[in-house]
Amino acid sequence: MVWIHGGRFSTGSSHTPFYEGSRLAEAEDVVVVTFNFRMNIFGFPGSPETVQNLGFLDQHLAVTWVAENIAPFGGDPDKITILGQSSGAVAVGNWAFAFQENPIAAGLVSHSGNEFSFPLNSLELATKNWYNVTGTLGCGSTGNTLACMRSPNITFQSILDAMKLVPIPPQSTPTRSQSPFQATIDNVTVFSEQEYASRLKSGKLARISYLEVVDDYEAGFYKISTLSQGNSLPESEWARFQLESFTCPTAADASARSRLDIPTYRARYMADWENLRLYGPPSSGAYHGVDINMVLGNSEAVSGVAPNTEEEELTRVMQHAWAAFAADPAHGLAALGWPRYNAEGDSLILLGMNTTSSVNFVAPEMFDEPCGGLNLSFWVPSS
Repeated sequence: MVWIHGGRFSTGSSHTPFYEGSRLAEAEDVVVVTFNFRMNIFGFPGSPETVQNLGFLDQHLAVTWVAENIAPFGGDPDKITILGQSSGAVAVGNWAFAFQENPIAAGLVSHSGNEFSFPLNSLELATKNWYNVTGTLGCGSTGNTLACMRSPNITFQSILDAMKLVPIPPQSTPTRSQSPFQATIDNVTVFSEQEYASRLKSGKLARISYLEVVDDYEAGFYKISTLSQGNSLPESEWARFQLESFTCPTAADASARSRLDIPTYRARYMADWENLRLYGPPSSGAYHGVDINMVLGNSEAVSGVAPNTEEEELTRVMQHAWAAFAADPAHGLAALGWPRYNAEGDSLILLGMNTTSSVNFVAPEMFDEPCGGLNLSFWVPSS
């Protein structure tokens, strides 16, 4: 199980208690691998002198290394599952498109995001942002600048300082604030929403089993950032954010993949454990990223407070399910009685409903019904 951390393609690291994999590896018959990759301008520079999305290529190289070297650690190179959270989930959602000919992985799991979740940079905007930095640092704002940027007198800190002067992407909103240096639509490793939708319709992607998970109240985490900036948004804005960035993207993607007969599962994490709350009252709810604590078994390590019995039970349920998926991505969850996703049936998996250890199966329209009214480019009414 190879994990890709989140952080809007600009921050974050696998070296954190949040992504500690030892407890999952101890609880289940899995090998957990985490890694770092280039981020921000170093991973997504926008320079016209180099290929785009170097951070994604780093991720593919890391998974390639795992495939070539995991056997001595007890892993099976034919049973690699890639998991990602937030921007890491965007990378996972993108994986089957970017690396269609050489996906390496047998299974994919995205936590809070996929290829439709956040507005990405156009190639034109990425180039403009690159030249903004090079101009600030005296390397020029047109033409060949890469050699200058690599020169010894351009320090790491000076690059970071210059980056701070680049405006945030124009497609950012108070709820969907993106880094100027992020995944860029180059039609090689990253595509537009319309192109993703087209490829899903035509089947132009690797046929890899996929588990897509969102949290019931992703905004519970994002509110911290907006409040720290002095912004207080109405709850209607956060409800729209939940729909346009998480609920509707996973609904559309899961429906499209299932129509291609790709083994696809869709889940929604509901629990609001007291020891994991970020603030309250009102509570932060089932916020962005909280489900990772269940899968990796790190709730006490992250919060400093021991979980109660129900929380421990849900942790065991989810760890066992994720391990079953990794062992057999096509059939592992079905063997546990979890349904493959079908937009017409009770196939949306609710985890921890009413903050219990329960697993329930409900009709997707329970959450998806508003998606049709949002004018989303990727939304297909029949999904």
